[in-house]
Amino acid sequence: MPKVDSVQRGSHAGVSYNLSKKVDKEQVENYKKIRFFSFMDFKRRGNSPFKLILDDVQKLASENSENMLRICINSIGSPVWYTENFSEDILNFLARLKAIVRCNENVVCLLTMPLNLLNLIDDQLIYRIRKLVDINVNLESFDDVDKQTNAVFKQYHGLLHLKKLQSLTALQSHKPDSFDLAFKLKSHRFVIEKLHLPPELQDTNEQTMSCATTGGGGNKALDF
Repeated sequence: MPKVDSVQRGSHAGVSYNLSKKVDKEQVENYKKIRFFSFMDFKRRGNSPFKLILDDVQKLASENSENMLRICINSIGSPVWYTENFSEDILNFLARLKAIVRCNENVVCLLTMPLNLLNLIDDQLIYRIRKLVDINVNLESFDDVDKQTNAVFKQYHGLLHLKKLQSLTALQSHKPDSFDLAFKLKSHRFVIEKLHLPPELQDTNEQTMSCATTGGGGNKALDF
């Protein structure tokens, strides 16, 4: 969300939708510009899923010349992906995938990864992965009871942590005004805003205590 104007009215930028409505399944399946690949399809074809996906991505990228090709690969690092040398395989996969995307200017690839599982495999793996990707955004959902009841996060559904921003054709990456972002899901909009912390409120029942020594010198006790 951009900055509010002088009269403090919120912006309406972005795409509007309605979560209460459903798209007919047949309508999506019959739309020729959308193609779906199931992980189980790759498993049935044998060999490593990383190699099969790279081959399919390379084929799709070579066939695409005019339109923007958006590739989404979900939950890389979940148990179904595990191999004997998973840490090396996934790094090699990301390096080759990045090369394919670089050679095709109309290709954009979005990956999602469960960080909690990757950290169990290798606590340094996520830092190596972050070096290979162009943009890294961590999404933290407020499924924790403590955060749900916290007044600071009451109006939001989660946080967005900007870990890395793209720095292509530039000496350094863009630095936004704030790296502390929060999101909330509405029925017609997914809103991302700067995280504004409320002012610290003092407890009205708080009592102050002071102590001072009595005058006159000598060994006298402190008066409270």
